Amino acid sequence: MTSSIQIARGYPDYFGLVDQVTSMVTAVVPPSETVLMVSKGDENLLTLGSRQGWHFPRHEDGRYAGHYPTDSDDAVRQLEDLRKRGAGYIVFPATSLWWLDHYPELNRHLESRYRCMVRDDDVCAIYELTEKPDADRAAVHDPRRRPKENR
Repeated sequence: MTSSIQIARGYPDYFGLVDQVTSMVTAVVPPSETVLMVSKGDENLLTLGSRQGWHFPRHEDGRYAGHYPTDSDDAVRQLEDLRKRGAGYIVFPATSLWWLDHYPELNRHLESRYRCMVRDDDVCAIYELTEKPDADRAAVHDPRRRPKENR
C-alpha cells in the first residue's frame, strides 16, 4: 500500500486536496524556486511544475525522513538548514497544519521571520522563507501589541 493511500484514509478527498495544494503552490510560488513540503513522503505533493519540491523533513539524499522532528527546536533547526541549502518556501497542506500547533516555536519562528503568503485551512499554508525586514519583525514581537481578539 502506498503512503498516499495510507494518508488518504484519514482525509475524505485526499487526492482532491493534493490537486488543490499543488495548484495553489504553482499559482503563488515563482517558477524555479525550491519548495519544502510537509507531508508523509507523498511524491504527488512534489509535482510542482518548474519548482523543485523537497520533502520536509528529509534525509540528506532527499528521501522523506520517515519521522517527525523531535520537538520545535529540531523542526526549526531542520527548516533553517534546508533554507540555507536553497529552500525558498515551505508548504503545510491541510493534513499537516497541526504542525503549527504541535511545534509552537516553529510557528512563532515562521510568523516572526517570514511572510505567510497563503493561509487557507481547507487547502494549505505557504510561507516565503525570505526574512522580513527588521521593522516588520519587531512589530511581531512588540509586547505592547495586543492580540486581535482583544482589539
